[in-house]
Amino acid sequence: MAKETQPFFITAGPAAFITQKRNDLGMFVGTYEKTQGQYVMVPLNVCLYVSLINLQLVQSMIDGYSGEIRTKAGMWIKLERIETRNLQFYSIGNGLERAIAVDLTPRIDNLLSFRWLQPKENVNGWIFFEYPQGSDADGFEPIFRIGVRDAAGVQFTTGELTAQESIQSSMIDVKPGTRNLNGVPIQLPGEPQPATTAPHTAPAAGTASFGNLKERAIG
Repeated sequence: MAKETQPFFITAGPAAFITQKRNDLGMFVGTYEKTQGQYVMVPLNVCLYVSLINLQLVQSMIDGYSGEIRTKAGMWIKLERIETRNLQFYSIGNGLERAIAVDLTPRIDNLLSFRWLQPKENVNGWIFFEYPQGSDADGFEPIFRIGVRDAAGVQFTTGELTAQESIQSSMIDVKPGTRNLNGVPIQLPGEPQPATTAPHTAPAAGTASFGNLKERAIG
């Protein structure tokens, strides 16, 4: 009997950023315009760069993907995807007062929208997740499992994937100038109204989901 070939091949990295707590701010945040002239900041728990290859002999349209992260206690937590296509990203490694606009590109959501992956075709880009409520007591490691399903019903989940804490310049486009985000309301996970402040911690290595944010992003 011929050995069955897995339908997809997925790798994580070389870049990953995670926060240790659900409400922490990490290396990057997203912003969008909630109402006319009022901007809101969205924490990103996990920012993960991945590569996906279609190993099937037929074309495949990806219908969805999922992610899990391992806690420091060895438990697996299912992540919640963040819709980021209308977000403007900022790096806040130098503080909210000196936030730097960046493009984390390409984004997997953009690459896979209404697209058929041909046999052996691959895509590379960023995916973003949030932690579920009550999941962050033990802290997290930058170790992931990624699942995909396509329009034909084919499903696949990886084994453990470890991403390295490194950055390639082609994945992060830094824009000139800085922006003061201090005082911008923060949309905390699962909260209907933005909060005024949230902890800003030193970045670790992971990605997040805060629902469909369809408002226009800062241009």
